[in-house]
Amino acid sequence: MRSGVEVSAAVFRHEADLIVLSLKAVGIDAWLVDQHLVSADPLMSNAVGGIKIHVGPADVSRALSVLAELKAQPAAGDGCLSCGAPMAETADTCAVCGWSFLTR
Repeated sequence: MRSGVEVSAAVFRHEADLIVLSLKAVGIDAWLVDQHLVSADPLMSNAVGGIKIHVGPADVSRALSVLAELKAQPAAGDGCLSCGAPMAETADTCAVCGWSFLTR
């Protein structure tokens, strides 16, 4: 078994895969732990702490920095559907163009 440090965890396999791919894209070797158990029985995810993402000890600080950037970036499609301006998740009207989810 590879020796590594857990830098993140995910409930679902696709989330874990996206994190690993993001780390590998910047040259950090990352791998999954417990992915087979959770894939076989998704209800086990909470019991085992999810699918863990590990990196080598030398890459921990860089990996945590990359993960922080990922969390800070809005997901594609987040924001106003009319003008694309950032829009709080709880907002129902765009402050820039006035577009609203609410029908008038």
